Amino acid sequence: MKTEERVEYRNYAWNYFELHAEHRIKAFNFFSVYSVLIIGAFSTLISRGGVQFGYFLLPASMIFFSFIFWKFEERTRMLVKNAESALIYLDKAFLKEAASNSPLNLFQNDDKNTRDLVKWPLSKGYFSYSRVFRWVYLFMGIVGILGVLLCFLHGEINISNCLRLCGVSQ
Repeated sequence: MKTEERVEYRNYAWNYFELHAEHRIKAFNFFSVYSVLIIGAFSTLISRGGVQFGYFLLPASMIFFSFIFWKFEERTRMLVKNAESALIYLDKAFLKEAASNSPLNLFQNDDKNTRDLVKWPLSKGYFSYSRVFRWVYLFMGIVGILGVLLCFLHGEINISNCLRLCGVSQ
């Protein structure tokens, strides 16, 4: 592979990596802001008027969007891993076998350094971005479930009200 081609391929792979890594972080940031707003709105509504019919839509949306963002995270993670694989390949080709342990092999060295790190117990375990994101999505989904349960157990929600909300007459 010629030097110009290698540089072009590396730039392509790096731009691909950068784009998807940035999307991944921005999506997580958006989800974080969304979660805070939903929890704040739900808390405010409850503090002002108690648990009422229709409030369950806020925590239900939290469940839905936790799932959607989790699946989105899985997809962008795959795209980032694709770019990492390409960069590892190009690094190997550029640095040759003699320099396979070079500190310039950033992605390969990171994989090697983190592969055998302890993951449990949680308090001492290694946390990758993926692991942190999954925990946050799971936690917010559980918060949403608890909010919906609160509405169903203490609110004025029953089957006839739900059917009426959906436009179904009895």
